[in-house]
Amino acid sequence: MPWDMVLKTQPWKLSGPFTPAPTTAAFRDLLIFEERLKQNAARMQERKAKYQNSYPKPTGRYTHSTYT
Repeated sequence: MPWDMVLKTQPWKLSGPFTPAPTTAAFRDLLIFEERLKQNAARMQERKAKYQNSYPKPTGRYTHSTYT
């Protein structure tokens, strides 16, 4: 049986996005996940600032000497 016939004979009903049952364990896991995301974002911002400040910024004289 070809796939197009299977899809035509069994229509799929989409009822919307999947949402898990609101249990305390799911809520706790979601809070932990969100907290880890916040911590990772803060850590990445610190790393970005550290590396941006450690590299010297080119000056006009430096860029001019490399251009000519």
